[in-house]
Parts: sequence; structure tokens; C-alpha cells
Amino acid sequence: MEFPVPYCSFDTYTNGPFLHLLKEEEYDTWAVKASRLIDRLTVGRASRHKDALASELAYACGQIAEVLQSSQAGKIAAVKGVTAFSNDGYSESYASSRDFQEAINRTCYGILEEALGSDPYGLLYTGVI
Repeated sequence: MEFPVPYCSFDTYTNGPFLHLLKEEEYDTWAVKASRLIDRLTVGRASRHKDALASELAYACGQIAEVLQSSQAGKIAAVKGVTAFSNDGYSESYASSRDFQEAINRTCYGILEEALGSDPYGLLYTGVI
């Protein structure tokens, strides 16, 4: 099975404006996942414009890779995390794993949206105006 080439190389990641949370040995795994998520969010259009938007996609890929890696560690804690609490009569609500995953997806979409700026090729267009 051939894995896609990430939109951001480790060299670009180490020299870019990132938090540098990922070590070299784990970077490719998270960068490929981030690139696949970018492809899913853009309905495959990002790969067609990867040369014209190389820096934008690299910026998004590096940030999303960090979010995905950080979220992996936080999933267990977040599932048990209290989302609402009432002291009068004692009531608690807990986050579900689905809520957590939706929050991660929204965060990654926001990163991609910010990286693309005016989105000159309409990568995020979903047919709804």
C-alpha cells in the first residue's frame, strides 16, 4: 500500500512557524493523517492545486498534524470530562467521544480555512452559498 506524500515535509515543519510538538520519528504518521484530512475537507481538490498552494497547504498540514497528535492524548481525558455542572440538586454532563471528535474536526477545518485565506481555487466550496 502506497501512502500519500504529506503536504508538509519534516524539513519544512522544523523550519516553519509551528509549535514543534512532533518528533521526527512520529512526524510522517501525523502528517499523512493531516494530509488525508485536508483531502477529505477539500473533497480531493487540494491535491489538484498542491503546487500553486504549496506553502498554504504545508502550513495547514503542519498545524493539523500537531492538533491530531495532541488530540490523541486528550481523547481519553475528554471523554470523561465534565461539560456541564449544576450544584443545585447535583447534576453533571459528560462529553462524548463524538463531541470531542467533532470539536477536533471543527478546529482542523478552521486551521485549513485560515491557511487558505481567500481560497482562490475554491477548495472549501461545498456547493452551498
